[in-house]
Amino acid sequence: MSNDHQEDSELPPAGNPAETSNKDVPPAIATFVDNFYKISDTPDVHEQYADDFFIHDENRLSFQIGPMQPTNKREGIVAWRQKGWEGVTRRKHTVNGVFISPKWENEIMLDGKVEMDKNGATVKFNWAGRMVFDQESLADGAPKIETYKVWLSQD
Repeated sequence: MSNDHQEDSELPPAGNPAETSNKDVPPAIATFVDNFYKISDTPDVHEQYADDFFIHDENRLSFQIGPMQPTNKREGIVAWRQKGWEGVTRRKHTVNGVFISPKWENEIMLDGKVEMDKNGATVKFNWAGRMVFDQESLADGAPKIETYKVWLSQD
């Protein structure tokens, strides 16, 4: 009897999204995800976050994290970042997996955890996210997000 199930101890460590996905993650997406969460965990780079990672087309942009009101504007992303860092002294995202859509090469689902120190307390959340990349920017090897939605569950 063969055991085709991979034991948890054989799973690669979190950190490289390509190693924890359901199939090979294209290098441009793996690098993007790594950089995206490094910047997500960096305070005071709100403008860079909005400019480096998102398209600036209000007809196609959709951004929503948790229960926040969705926005389709660069200014809305910057405002969310500013509010999201109020009282936060540390934030650390861990990506546990990146899953490429079997139907669309420009769509991924993410699974992870985030821990932050906010107003003197440490808060932990599990999260799942959906990223849809602008097809043209992805083809050029410099992906930009057109849809980003995150669901949160307090740990």
